Amino acid sequence: MPRENRKRGKKHKKKAEEVAEVHQDEAQYPKEQEVNEAGPSWIVPARDTSAIDQNAPFGYVDAEVKAYFRTVDVQIREWQETRPEVEEDADVDPNEDRRLFFVAALEEMSGKEKQLATDPDCSTILERMIHSMDDFVRRVFMDRLSGSFEQLSRHRFASHVCQTLLIVASDTVAREARGIFPPTPESQDEEGELRTLTQLVLDACEELLPTLSSLILDPFASHVIRALLSLLAPDILGSPEDSNGGGRPGAFALRSKKSAAWKARQGSMRSVFVETDAQVQKTTRKTPKAFRNAASRFVSTMREQLGENEVRALAANQVASPVLQMLLELEAAYGQSDAPGSLMDHVLVGLITLIRPQRHGSGGGLPGYSAARSDSFSSPGDTRAPLT
Repeated sequence: MPRENRKRGKKHKKKAEEVAEVHQDEAQYPKEQEVNEAGPSWIVPARDTSAIDQNAPFGYVDAEVKAYFRTVDVQIREWQETRPEVEEDADVDPNEDRRLFFVAALEEMSGKEKQLATDPDCSTILERMIHSMDDFVRRVFMDRLSGSFEQLSRHRFASHVCQTLLIVASDTVAREARGIFPPTPESQDEEGELRTLTQLVLDACEELLPTLSSLILDPFASHVIRALLSLLAPDILGSPEDSNGGGRPGAFALRSKKSAAWKARQGSMRSVFVETDAQVQKTTRKTPKAFRNAASRFVSTMREQLGENEVRALAANQVASPVLQMLLELEAAYGQSDAPGSLMDHVLVGLITLIRPQRHGSGGGLPGYSAARSDSFSSPGDTRAPLT
Protein backbone atom coordinates (compact mmCIF):
# COMPACT_ATOMS: atom_id res chain seq x y z
CA MET A 1 0.00 0.00 0.00
CA PRO A 2 1.34 3.41 -0.88
CA ARG A 3 2.58 5.47 2.12
CA GLU A 4 0.15 8.35 1.44
CA ASN A 5 -2.92 6.04 1.76
CA ARG A 6 -1.97 4.60 5.15
CA LYS A 7 -3.86 5.71 8.28
CA ARG A 8 -1.94 5.90 11.57
CA GLY A 9 -3.38 4.86 14.92
CA LYS A 10 -6.14 2.55 13.70
CA LYS A 11 -4.15 -0.63 14.10
CA HIS A 12 -3.99 -0.60 18.01
CA LYS A 13 -7.41 0.90 18.72
CA LYS A 14 -9.07 -2.40 19.57
CA LYS A 15 -6.21 -3.47 21.80
CA ALA A 16 -6.38 -0.25 23.81
CA GLU A 17 -10.09 -0.76 24.44
CA GLU A 18 -9.47 -4.30 25.70
CA VAL A 19 -6.79 -3.10 28.09
CA ALA A 20 -9.18 -0.47 29.51
CA GLU A 21 -11.81 -3.15 30.16
CA VAL A 22 -9.26 -5.32 31.99
CA HIS A 23 -8.28 -2.44 34.27
CA GLN A 24 -11.93 -1.76 35.00
CA ASP A 25 -12.51 -5.37 36.01
CA GLU A 26 -9.48 -5.29 38.31
CA ALA A 27 -10.82 -2.18 40.01
CA GLN A 28 -14.21 -3.82 40.63
CA TYR A 29 -12.81 -7.10 41.93
CA PRO A 30 -9.84 -6.80 44.33
CA LYS A 31 -7.05 -9.26 44.11
CA GLU A 32 -7.65 -12.20 46.40
CA GLN A 33 -4.27 -13.72 45.83
CA GLU A 34 -2.41 -11.01 47.79
CA VAL A 35 -4.84 -11.32 50.70
CA ASN A 36 -4.33 -15.06 50.84
CA GLU A 37 -0.57 -14.67 50.85
CA ALA A 38 -0.83 -12.34 53.88
CA GLY A 39 -2.61 -15.05 55.84
CA PRO A 40 -5.99 -15.25 57.55
CA SER A 41 -7.70 -12.06 58.64
CA TRP A 42 -7.29 -12.88 62.35
CA ILE A 43 -3.49 -12.80 62.14
CA VAL A 44 -2.18 -9.34 63.04
CA PRO A 45 0.74 -8.38 60.79
CA ALA A 46 4.05 -7.52 62.39
CA ARG A 47 4.63 -3.86 63.17
CA ASP A 48 6.82 -2.05 60.69
CA THR A 49 9.60 -0.63 62.85
CA SER A 50 10.80 1.63 60.07
CA ALA A 51 7.52 3.55 60.28
CA ILE A 52 7.85 4.33 64.02
CA ASP A 53 8.01 8.05 64.75
CA GLN A 54 11.21 8.64 66.69
CA ASN A 55 9.70 11.71 68.35
CA ALA A 56 6.90 9.57 69.80
CA PRO A 57 8.14 5.96 69.77
CA PHE A 58 5.34 4.83 72.09
CA GLY A 59 2.57 6.81 70.45
CA TYR A 60 1.15 10.29 70.84
CA VAL A 61 -0.74 11.48 73.90
CA ASP A 62 -4.46 12.02 73.38
CA ALA A 63 -5.47 15.69 73.27
CA GLU A 64 -7.92 15.30 76.16
CA VAL A 65 -5.32 13.56 78.32
CA LYS A 66 -2.80 16.29 77.56
CA ALA A 67 -5.33 18.97 78.49
CA TYR A 68 -6.02 17.18 81.80
CA PHE A 69 -2.34 17.03 82.71
CA ARG A 70 -1.99 20.73 81.93
CA THR A 71 -4.49 21.43 84.69
CA VAL A 72 -2.54 19.06 86.94
CA ASP A 73 0.63 20.99 86.22
CA VAL A 74 -1.00 24.32 87.07
CA GLN A 75 -2.32 22.99 90.37
CA ILE A 76 0.91 21.27 91.41
CA ARG A 77 2.96 24.33 90.46
CA GLU A 78 0.74 26.47 92.68
CA TRP A 79 1.10 24.05 95.58
CA GLN A 80 4.87 23.85 95.17
CA GLU A 81 5.28 27.61 95.27
CA THR A 82 2.97 28.19 98.26
CA ARG A 83 2.99 26.18 101.45
CA PRO A 84 -0.41 25.53 103.08
CA GLU A 85 -1.39 26.74 106.51
CA VAL A 86 -1.10 23.94 109.04
CA GLU A 87 -4.25 23.42 111.08
CA GLU A 88 -3.90 23.57 114.84
CA ASP A 89 -6.12 20.53 115.17
CA ALA A 90 -3.84 17.49 115.05
CA ASP A 91 -6.67 15.29 113.73
CA VAL A 92 -6.90 17.30 110.48
CA ASP A 93 -4.60 16.05 107.74
CA PRO A 94 -3.24 19.05 105.77
CA ASN A 95 -2.39 16.77 102.87
CA GLU A 96 -5.79 15.12 102.46
CA ASP A 97 -7.06 17.26 99.55
CA ARG A 98 -3.71 17.19 97.83
CA ARG A 99 -3.41 13.45 98.19
CA LEU A 100 -6.82 12.83 96.64
CA PHE A 101 -5.95 15.10 93.72
CA PHE A 102 -2.55 13.42 93.26
CA VAL A 103 -4.01 9.91 93.39
CA ALA A 104 -6.49 10.84 90.65
CA ALA A 105 -3.62 12.11 88.49
CA LEU A 106 -1.67 8.88 89.07
CA GLU A 107 -4.67 6.80 88.03
CA GLU A 108 -4.94 8.79 84.81
CA MET A 109 -1.20 8.33 84.23
CA SER A 110 -1.34 4.54 84.69
CA GLY A 111 -0.53 2.74 81.47
CA LYS A 112 0.53 5.94 79.70
CA GLU A 113 3.89 6.50 81.41
CA LYS A 114 6.05 6.04 78.31
CA GLN A 115 3.79 8.14 76.09
CA LEU A 116 3.75 10.96 78.63
CA ALA A 117 7.52 10.76 79.15
CA THR A 118 8.22 11.24 75.44
CA ASP A 119 5.76 14.13 75.05
CA PRO A 120 7.39 17.59 75.03
CA ASP A 121 4.74 19.08 77.33
CA CYS A 122 3.84 16.17 79.58
CA SER A 123 7.45 15.15 80.28
CA THR A 124 7.95 18.28 82.39
CA ILE A 125 4.72 17.53 84.26
CA LEU A 126 5.98 14.03 85.04
CA GLU A 127 9.19 15.48 86.44
CA ARG A 128 7.15 17.74 88.69
CA MET A 129 5.02 14.80 89.86
CA ILE A 130 8.04 12.58 90.58
CA HIS A 131 9.08 14.86 93.45
CA SER A 132 5.72 14.22 95.15
CA MET A 133 5.71 10.44 94.69
CA ASP A 134 6.20 8.24 97.73
CA ASP A 135 8.51 5.23 97.75
CA PHE A 136 5.88 2.78 96.53
CA VAL A 137 4.72 4.98 93.64
CA ARG A 138 8.33 5.54 92.55
CA ARG A 139 8.81 1.78 92.39
CA VAL A 140 5.67 1.37 90.28
CA PHE A 141 6.66 4.21 87.97
CA MET A 142 10.18 2.90 87.35
CA ASP A 143 8.83 -0.61 86.89
CA ARG A 144 6.59 0.72 84.09
CA LEU A 145 9.65 2.22 82.37
CA SER A 146 11.71 -0.94 82.81
CA GLY A 147 12.58 -2.70 79.57
CA SER A 148 12.61 0.55 77.58
CA PHE A 149 15.11 2.42 79.72
CA GLU A 150 17.74 2.57 76.98
CA GLN A 151 15.30 3.93 74.41
CA LEU A 152 13.91 6.45 76.88
CA SER A 153 17.42 7.54 77.86
CA ARG A 154 18.20 8.44 74.25
CA HIS A 155 14.99 10.44 73.84
CA ARG A 156 15.16 14.22 73.99
CA PHE A 157 12.38 14.63 76.57
CA ALA A 158 12.16 11.21 78.24
CA SER A 159 15.84 11.41 79.21
CA HIS A 160 15.01 14.27 81.58
CA VAL A 161 12.30 12.14 83.19
CA CYS A 162 14.74 9.25 83.70
CA GLN A 163 17.35 11.62 85.11
CA THR A 164 14.93 13.19 87.60
CA LEU A 165 13.72 9.75 88.68
CA LEU A 166 17.28 8.60 89.41
CA ILE A 167 18.01 11.79 91.35
CA VAL A 168 15.03 11.45 93.70
CA ALA A 169 15.53 7.67 93.96
CA SER A 170 18.50 8.17 96.29
CA ASP A 171 16.24 8.74 99.30
CA THR A 172 14.15 5.66 98.57
CA VAL A 173 17.22 3.48 98.05
CA ALA A 174 18.71 4.72 101.33
CA ARG A 175 15.55 3.78 103.20
CA GLU A 176 15.47 0.35 101.58
CA ALA A 177 19.09 -0.19 102.60
CA ARG A 178 18.01 0.38 106.21
CA GLY A 179 15.14 -2.09 105.82
CA ILE A 180 12.38 0.53 105.61
CA PHE A 181 9.75 -0.44 103.03
CA PRO A 182 6.31 1.08 102.42
CA PRO A 183 3.22 -1.07 102.98
CA THR A 184 1.96 -2.85 99.87
CA PRO A 185 -1.62 -2.08 98.83
CA GLU A 186 -4.03 -5.01 98.68
CA SER A 187 -4.66 -4.48 94.95
CA GLN A 188 -0.96 -4.92 94.22
CA ASP A 189 -0.91 -8.47 95.62
CA GLU A 190 -3.11 -9.62 92.76
CA GLU A 191 -0.82 -8.12 90.10
CA GLY A 192 2.31 -9.94 91.22
CA GLU A 193 5.48 -9.09 93.11
CA LEU A 194 6.83 -5.57 92.68
CA ARG A 195 10.60 -5.25 92.65
CA THR A 196 12.28 -2.90 95.09
CA LEU A 197 13.72 0.31 93.74
CA THR A 198 17.20 -1.02 94.51
CA GLN A 199 16.59 -4.02 92.27
CA LEU A 200 15.01 -1.84 89.59
CA VAL A 201 18.13 0.33 89.49
CA LEU A 202 20.33 -2.76 89.17
CA ASP A 203 18.13 -4.06 86.35
CA ALA A 204 18.42 -0.69 84.61
CA CYS A 205 22.21 -1.06 84.81
CA GLU A 206 21.98 -4.46 83.14
CA GLU A 207 19.89 -2.91 80.40
CA LEU A 208 22.32 -0.05 79.73
CA LEU A 209 25.68 -1.83 80.06
CA PRO A 210 25.66 -3.62 76.66
CA THR A 211 25.47 -0.27 74.82
CA LEU A 212 27.42 1.84 77.31
CA SER A 213 30.05 2.98 74.81
CA SER A 214 27.41 4.50 72.54
CA LEU A 215 25.26 5.88 75.36
CA ILE A 216 28.01 8.07 76.77
CA LEU A 217 28.35 9.69 73.34
CA ASP A 218 24.63 10.39 73.10
CA PRO A 219 23.79 14.03 74.01
CA PHE A 220 20.75 12.92 76.04
CA ALA A 221 21.67 9.47 77.38
CA SER A 222 25.03 10.67 78.72
CA HIS A 223 23.24 12.76 81.36
CA VAL A 224 21.24 9.71 82.45
CA ILE A 225 24.49 7.75 82.83
CA ARG A 226 25.89 10.54 85.00
CA ALA A 227 22.84 10.44 87.28
CA LEU A 228 23.01 6.65 87.47
CA LEU A 229 26.70 6.64 88.42
CA SER A 230 26.08 9.25 91.12
CA LEU A 231 23.29 7.08 92.50
CA LEU A 232 25.52 4.00 92.54
CA ALA A 233 28.50 5.69 94.21
CA PRO A 234 27.41 8.84 96.08
CA ASP A 235 30.33 8.55 98.51
CA ILE A 236 32.79 8.92 95.61
CA LEU A 237 30.98 11.06 93.05
CA GLY A 238 28.68 12.99 95.35
CA SER A 239 24.95 12.63 95.82
CA PRO A 240 22.79 13.35 92.76
CA GLU A 241 20.99 16.06 94.76
CA ASP A 242 24.29 17.91 95.27
CA SER A 243 24.69 18.62 91.54
CA ASN A 244 23.77 22.00 90.06
CA GLY A 245 22.50 23.12 93.40
CA GLY A 246 25.43 24.30 95.45
CA GLY A 247 26.04 20.89 96.93
CA ARG A 248 29.26 19.60 98.35
CA PRO A 249 32.47 20.69 96.58
CA GLY A 250 33.61 18.28 93.92
CA ALA A 251 30.16 16.97 93.10
CA PHE A 252 29.74 16.32 89.39
CA ALA A 253 27.19 18.41 87.53
CA LEU A 254 24.52 16.16 86.08
CA ARG A 255 22.87 18.77 83.88
CA SER A 256 24.34 21.06 81.27
CA LYS A 257 24.25 24.82 81.83
CA LYS A 258 21.46 25.17 79.30
CA SER A 259 19.41 22.43 80.96
CA ALA A 260 20.02 23.85 84.44
CA ALA A 261 18.93 27.33 83.32
CA TRP A 262 15.78 25.93 81.73
CA LYS A 263 15.10 23.93 84.88
CA ALA A 264 15.38 27.05 87.01
CA ARG A 265 12.68 28.76 84.93
CA GLN A 266 10.25 25.94 85.74
CA GLY A 267 9.94 27.08 89.32
CA SER A 268 10.24 25.06 92.50
CA MET A 269 10.50 21.30 92.12
CA ARG A 270 9.62 19.74 95.46
CA SER A 271 6.95 17.66 97.08
CA VAL A 272 3.51 19.23 97.35
CA PHE A 273 2.81 17.46 100.63
CA VAL A 274 3.49 19.01 104.00
CA GLU A 275 6.32 17.19 105.72
CA THR A 276 6.80 16.82 109.44
CA ASP A 277 10.03 17.76 111.18
CA ALA A 278 11.03 14.09 111.33
CA GLN A 279 10.59 13.76 107.57
CA VAL A 280 12.51 16.93 106.77
CA GLN A 281 15.51 15.91 108.86
CA LYS A 282 18.20 14.35 106.71
CA THR A 283 19.60 11.03 107.79
CA THR A 284 22.87 9.38 106.94
CA ARG A 285 22.48 7.63 103.63
CA LYS A 286 23.52 4.03 103.27
CA THR A 287 24.37 2.63 99.86
CA PRO A 288 23.64 -1.04 99.11
CA LYS A 289 26.70 -3.23 98.58
CA ALA A 290 25.37 -4.33 95.21
CA PHE A 291 25.68 -0.74 93.99
CA ARG A 292 29.45 -0.83 94.43
CA ASN A 293 29.69 -3.93 92.25
CA ALA A 294 27.44 -2.32 89.64
CA ALA A 295 29.58 0.83 89.55
CA SER A 296 32.71 -1.30 89.16
CA ARG A 297 31.08 -3.08 86.22
CA PHE A 298 30.68 0.23 84.41
CA VAL A 299 34.45 0.68 84.59
CA SER A 300 35.24 -2.86 83.45
CA THR A 301 32.65 -2.68 80.66
CA MET A 302 34.21 0.49 79.34
CA ARG A 303 37.60 -1.24 79.23
CA GLU A 304 36.14 -4.14 77.28
CA GLN A 305 34.17 -2.09 74.75
CA LEU A 306 36.75 0.59 73.92
CA GLY A 307 40.38 0.53 72.91
CA GLU A 308 43.20 2.91 73.81
CA ASN A 309 42.58 5.44 71.05
CA GLU A 310 38.82 5.40 71.62
CA VAL A 311 39.21 6.13 75.34
CA ARG A 312 41.54 9.05 74.61
CA ALA A 313 39.04 10.38 72.07
CA LEU A 314 36.40 10.51 74.81
CA ALA A 315 38.54 12.95 76.77
CA ALA A 316 38.23 15.50 73.97
CA ASN A 317 34.53 14.87 73.40
CA GLN A 318 32.25 17.49 74.93
CA VAL A 319 29.45 14.97 75.64
CA ALA A 320 31.46 11.96 76.81
CA SER A 321 34.22 13.74 78.73
CA PRO A 322 32.19 14.27 81.96
CA VAL A 323 31.25 10.58 82.04
CA LEU A 324 34.87 9.58 81.50
CA GLN A 325 35.89 11.77 84.43
CA MET A 326 33.41 9.98 86.67
CA LEU A 327 34.65 6.58 85.53
CA LEU A 328 38.25 7.63 86.24
CA GLU A 329 37.19 8.71 89.74
CA LEU A 330 35.56 5.33 90.34
CA GLU A 331 38.56 3.45 88.97
CA ALA A 332 40.92 5.34 91.26
CA ALA A 333 38.69 4.92 94.32
CA TYR A 334 38.50 1.15 93.74
CA GLY A 335 42.29 0.87 93.39
CA GLN A 336 42.18 -0.17 89.72
CA SER A 337 43.71 2.84 88.00
CA ASP A 338 47.35 1.83 88.64
CA ALA A 339 47.00 -1.43 86.70
CA PRO A 340 48.25 -1.72 83.12
CA GLY A 341 45.37 -1.49 80.65
CA SER A 342 43.20 0.63 82.92
CA LEU A 343 41.24 3.64 81.70
CA MET A 344 43.82 5.87 83.36
CA ASP A 345 46.54 4.00 81.50
CA HIS A 346 44.75 4.59 78.20
CA VAL A 347 44.29 8.30 78.93
CA LEU A 348 47.99 8.62 79.82
CA VAL A 349 49.00 6.92 76.55
CA GLY A 350 50.24 3.75 78.25
CA LEU A 351 52.41 5.49 80.84
CA ILE A 352 51.31 3.14 83.63
CA THR A 353 52.20 0.14 81.48
CA LEU A 354 55.67 1.58 80.95
CA ILE A 355 56.47 2.35 84.58
CA ARG A 356 54.89 -0.80 85.99
CA PRO A 357 56.53 -3.97 84.65
CA GLN A 358 54.40 -6.88 83.64
CA ARG A 359 54.18 -9.95 85.83
CA HIS A 360 57.44 -11.95 86.22
CA GLY A 361 59.38 -8.80 85.22
CA SER A 362 58.91 -9.22 81.46
CA GLY A 363 58.21 -6.17 79.32
CA GLY A 364 57.79 -2.66 80.58
CA GLY A 365 60.25 -0.09 81.72
CA LEU A 366 60.85 3.43 80.53
CA PRO A 367 63.30 3.99 77.70
CA GLY A 368 66.82 4.06 79.14
CA TYR A 369 65.86 2.19 82.30
CA SER A 370 66.87 -1.37 82.93
CA ALA A 371 64.47 -4.03 84.17
CA ALA A 372 66.04 -3.87 87.61
CA ARG A 373 65.59 -0.11 87.69
CA SER A 374 61.96 -0.37 86.66
CA ASP A 375 61.29 -2.82 89.50
CA SER A 376 61.81 0.04 91.92
CA PHE A 377 58.50 1.51 90.87
CA SER A 378 56.65 -1.50 92.30
CA SER A 379 55.98 -1.79 95.98
CA PRO A 380 57.57 -4.80 97.73
CA GLY A 381 55.34 -7.83 97.78
CA ASP A 382 53.09 -6.55 95.00
CA THR A 383 51.86 -9.77 93.37
CA ARG A 384 48.80 -8.44 91.60
CA ALA A 385 48.30 -9.87 88.14
CA PRO A 386 48.16 -7.39 85.28
CA LEU A 387 44.85 -6.64 83.65
CA THR A 388 44.51 -8.56 80.39
